[in-house]
Amino acid sequence: MSGFDLYWQYRKGEKTLRELSHLYRIHSSVLSHQFRQRDDRMLRMYGPKWFLEILRLAMPEDYDIVCEHVTEHNLTRVQTLAELGCTVSTYYQEKRKDPVKFLRKKVSQKRQLSTRPTRQLSQQPIL
Repeated sequence: MSGFDLYWQYRKGEKTLRELSHLYRIHSSVLSHQFRQRDDRMLRMYGPKWFLEILRLAMPEDYDIVCEHVTEHNLTRVQTLAELGCTVSTYYQEKRKDPVKFLRKKVSQKRQLSTRPTRQLSQQPIL
C-alpha cells in the first residue's frame, strides 16, 4: 500500500494513526510527520485547491455545503473557501496544523451561521 493510500485512510477517518502504526509497523509520530509534510507540500503546490480535494474525498458532507454556497452566491469554490475563512494563510496561523480539523471548524461555523433562525418581517420591531 502506498503512502498516499495511508494518508487518505487516515484523513477519511477509516483508520487512526495508532491502527496504521500497528498494521504497517511504522511509529505513529513518523506517520504524523509524513502526513504533515504531505499537507505542507500539497498546499505549497496547489494552494486552496488542496483544501477542496480534502473536502471532496475525506469530508463529502462538508464539501456539499461548500458547493451549495457556491451555487447560492455565484462564486467559484476557491472564492467560497476564502469567504469561509479557509485560506492557506489562516491555516498556517493555527497552532496545530490539521487540515481536516481546520476545515471542519470553518465549515461548521458557516453551518451555524446559516441555520440561525432569522426574524420574520412581522416579528421585527416597528420604529
